[in-house]
Amino acid sequence: AAEVFEQLEEKPKVVECHRVGVQKEGDSRPVKVTLRSSDTVGRILGKSRQLRTTDRFSRVFISKYLTVEERNAQKKLVMELKQKRENEPGLYHFIRNGSP
Repeated sequence: AAEVFEQLEEKPKVVECHRVGVQKEGDSRPVKVTLRSSDTVGRILGKSRQLRTTDRFSRVFISKYLTVEERNAQKKLVMELKQKRENEPGLYHFIRNGSP
């Protein structure tokens, strides 16, 4: 996690950092990082898109931690978004404020 923060030019105060999920052969697991300051979290989330342009961290995705219910709701929204994009390919669709 420290190398990712260096790439984003941030030096947050990390409260906790650990991998989540079950370890599987040849598969990576998410890392849950808890930071002391919500301001720092906002800056890091804002800069996280910069990682896509790097070779080393192009497959790293940073998002806020979601509960099971929040993940299920997000998954439903993404499925609705994909369906709209498929049904109306000439239009631009996105998720804003919890609705596609």
